[in-house]
Amino acid sequence: MGTIDPQKNKTTQTSFQVLDGLVRLNGGGVTDLAQDLGMPKSTVYKHLATLRDIGYVKKDGSTYDLGAKFVELNDATLREYRLYRVGQTNVEQLARATGDVVGLFIEENDRGIDLFRIRGNYASKNDITFINSHHLHASAAGKAILSQLSEERRGKILDRNELPQLTEDTITDRAELIEQLEVIRDRGVAFECGEQQRSYHSIATPISSSDTVLGSIYVAGPPDRLSTPRMRQDLAMTLGTTARDIERRLADNE
Repeated sequence: MGTIDPQKNKTTQTSFQVLDGLVRLNGGGVTDLAQDLGMPKSTVYKHLATLRDIGYVKKDGSTYDLGAKFVELNDATLREYRLYRVGQTNVEQLARATGDVVGLFIEENDRGIDLFRIRGNYASKNDITFINSHHLHASAAGKAILSQLSEERRGKILDRNELPQLTEDTITDRAELIEQLEVIRDRGVAFECGEQQRSYHSIATPISSSDTVLGSIYVAGPPDRLSTPRMRQDLAMTLGTTARDIERRLADNE
């Protein structure tokens, strides 16, 4: 069995970090990416140039973004997820109804991933760019998933991962987090108020199939749109109805 060249492995890791940065920034220039990643501009430029040559990155002026090859690969991957195939329409409908950012969120290898995300009219007009943190403890979408896991499974995830403080409101105490997750489990809805990004709040509901949590569906937006009790109650009810519809159609497609 062959050995892995450490330098090639490092190069591959850096390229993926650059791609992650493009996703996080929703596109950007070399300077923006270098600052975000904490890398020299020359390193970022070299990797962007290579990724562009093979079609995974495109360039418009001085701005780089994900290219057609990456989108093609992403589309092929998405089709493998039942939750995406069944829930995509629901997400699009909810985004049209609320005007906010709406998405499907999953847990994979202890990390949270935005499986599918779309901006409603209000979010598009106001150039709202919301991306959930991959730290499950900091987002409503992540906590909705954690709340449905068995105590053993949840414990293993928390054992393997720290609870970093992303904002002053992030829960970093394990006992406090578990207590909140029990409340979320009972209520079936998770709220997050600036715990991952100060400028955004989010609300999420878990989605399960055959007693297994597959992910969650969430709405995110500025505090003035999601912070009043009436708004939160209305959105929680809407998310619950949407999640149940997705679960019903998942059962029909088994």
